Amino acid sequence: MKKRPNPSEKGKIPVDAIIVLNGPPPPIDAEFKPKDNTAVFSACGLPLGRCFGSKSGYNKRHRRHFFIPNANVFTRKHGKVWWGDLDIYRDAKALERVARRLGCRLYVLSEYDGRFDNAKLPFEEASRRARWCTGGVLRPPGLCRLFDQSKMPAARAARLFGVSERKLTRRLNPREALELGRKIENWTEYIAQRVAHGPTFDWQTWLHHPRVNLQGMTPWQCLAHGQTQGLRLLSQSLQFDESYGHIISGNLNGRFETGLEGAVWALEDDENKGYASMHLIENGDHLIILTQKGRVLWEGEIECDRKTGRRSRPFNPKFRQQAALGYWIHWIQKGFNPEQWARFFIRRKNDRLRGMLRKKAKVDLLTARGEAAKPLIEARSGASISSAEAAERLGVSDETIRMLVKNGAYIGYRELSRKARVRLPEWQFAGHKTVHPWVRPLIESYGNNGWALIDFLTIPRHGIVADSEFSGESLLHRLQTGCIQLVLDAAHKANLA
Repeated sequence: MKKRPNPSEKGKIPVDAIIVLNGPPPPIDAEFKPKDNTAVFSACGLPLGRCFGSKSGYNKRHRRHFFIPNANVFTRKHGKVWWGDLDIYRDAKALERVARRLGCRLYVLSEYDGRFDNAKLPFEEASRRARWCTGGVLRPPGLCRLFDQSKMPAARAARLFGVSERKLTRRLNPREALELGRKIENWTEYIAQRVAHGPTFDWQTWLHHPRVNLQGMTPWQCLAHGQTQGLRLLSQSLQFDESYGHIISGNLNGRFETGLEGAVWALEDDENKGYASMHLIENGDHLIILTQKGRVLWEGEIECDRKTGRRSRPFNPKFRQQAALGYWIHWIQKGFNPEQWARFFIRRKNDRLRGMLRKKAKVDLLTARGEAAKPLIEARSGASISSAEAAERLGVSDETIRMLVKNGAYIGYRELSRKARVRLPEWQFAGHKTVHPWVRPLIESYGNNGWALIDFLTIPRHGIVADSEFSGESLLHRLQTGCIQLVLDAAHKANLA
């Protein structure tokens, strides 16, 4: 719109004229100031702030191109040096020429990864966010460190990241390499706390160790089903426990010697040699059978079947024993025929299968330690009433109280006497006949009731829990001071772990 001049001032130019131009305003990246080396881009055909017009329209017309609208270019030496629309399919050669003139590699980031508050990213973060870079084919960032720390074979890592095995053993174009590098980094973030415990952490054992808190699934199965959020919380909250240390990893072997009267199933661990490495597989043990490349063939608890496939001994027909693959054996896993089970163990030396074994005796030991800790947990919890006292207080039957505890309306646990009656902590009651409104949500968030919940609430804590600093106080103390949502969040994370 132009101000209309006064007729009496004909021939004079108005000094306060306002001119509005049609069309979009020129592209301006307010937080980025051009640098001396930015002129190199213009000399190579890449003017600063160039725009292809409609982003969606250009993308539709060139669906097979690698189009990055409002891209940001970073270098190690100079930080951010350029921004504008880039079509890598067409501009790759020009970017390579710029890189050669500047003498450094260029990293191309998307619009929101490199603009505004992110315009001055540290180089490590900029390279991690990069969508493309100059320099030709390269290996995915973090791949060598992944193999060094995890000891995972390439086949298992390929399945873990959803790529072919060839992509882990060869150099890739920059787009594929950087995308795979981000997947590797995200995965290492899941288990960062575990890797910090030491460089000898065995990822294979942890991946295939069944977790009760994952409803019997292993972290590997959790990831394969797409439950990455649950796996992230699992790895963040789960601490090293003694049960993990009792998993034995090694080669499976069908051991046969004079005096054994048949082959026995055993696992030869990787740490010892000779007889010291032998661990017999027994009823009640948990066994995972894998190929050398990490594929799980069978997993479950050992249930010995000593009858299927029995036959008479040639020199003692009255004595019957199981046999498979030309060997006398003592038992097979329930649900298998003798030959199927024996093939897991009786194999050529260069074709043996791997196994991970958790002995039942260790599980019993851990259970006994848990029972021994119950008096301390009860002392931390404080005063409690029996189900009979609660029934009298609330005017209902003893059976009703037990059903309410079972259904998650009250917090309760089995007392330590032989009668194992139900007891209810006093701190859950807001009045003589009412409980606090957070009781049911707490039980639902934690996913359990009884001794485990009491221990979870009363144990003294230090450090960061649910994004809050603790200095020796318990979650129960935080509940009583009004921090209800904090405790519910911590219970939810513990449930997923």
